[in-house]
Amino acid sequence: MFACSAWAQRKALGDVSFPVPNGYQYEFTPGEDHATIGFKNGSAYCVLVIYNATRSLGDPETNFKAAWRRLLGKVAPGIPTPIYDLQPQTGNPGRQSGYPSKNGQQNFWLFTLESGRDFIPVVVLTSGRQMFDTQMSAIMQFVKDVRQGPLKPPPPPANHSASKTSITLADMAGEWNYKGERYTIAAGGRYEYGMTAYSGNHIVREKNAGVLEMGGEFLVFRDMPGPHLRRYHFISYQAAADGSAVLTLLAEQHPVNASNITLYAQQWIRAQAR
Repeated sequence: MFACSAWAQRKALGDVSFPVPNGYQYEFTPGEDHATIGFKNGSAYCVLVIYNATRSLGDPETNFKAAWRRLLGKVAPGIPTPIYDLQPQTGNPGRQSGYPSKNGQQNFWLFTLESGRDFIPVVVLTSGRQMFDTQMSAIMQFVKDVRQGPLKPPPPPANHSASKTSITLADMAGEWNYKGERYTIAAGGRYEYGMTAYSGNHIVREKNAGVLEMGGEFLVFRDMPGPHLRRYHFISYQAAADGSAVLTLLAEQHPVNASNITLYAQQWIRAQAR
């Protein structure tokens, strides 16, 4: 079983909706322009502050700099460099960047999510960069699932309920695609695997079959018969804007941290049921 905050309770701030990740507490004071989602354990904390949608100033870079000055300028006066593009396969594009405090005890980070005429600022405050890295999967899942306007739900997996907080073999049923790879998975876990790639001027194809196993933090694809075994860290499972489902995985050899998720995470797509 895997914790999956894509099915956590959704909240709204004006016309902006967002999830509350499992283990995080939601706070909102009527009349305020923001809501807070966070947790604290002793001196360790991670706080996400989402703000009302703001009318765009013209381009994403300008929006980011203006939001940083307004929301973080008093505690972190310098605009961070570089400012990174945010181009998730699901959710809103935008910009992100930040830096730790001089003493390293705090980390300041800002996402600005572009939503057409508006943008949505999300400030992330953590007790140091290490905590930011540790919570990156929950942070990115939150950011990717922020929506302005109505959210179309994904096709409901087997045994779906509103309070669902874990992913099971039944949830994995369907055809999942990532670049040239494809897994077609039955509800019981048996799968067919196909891969098409290019090697020079030649097309390389591979076909296998096996069984998907789930345990601890890993999804394990075990070819049968055959020695091949693929293990992935489970990162997130969430709804795309078009109603498809997105499964984010990280190959076993990469430790789960912010840098590796950004560089190496794979987003497998299950198309919307017709």
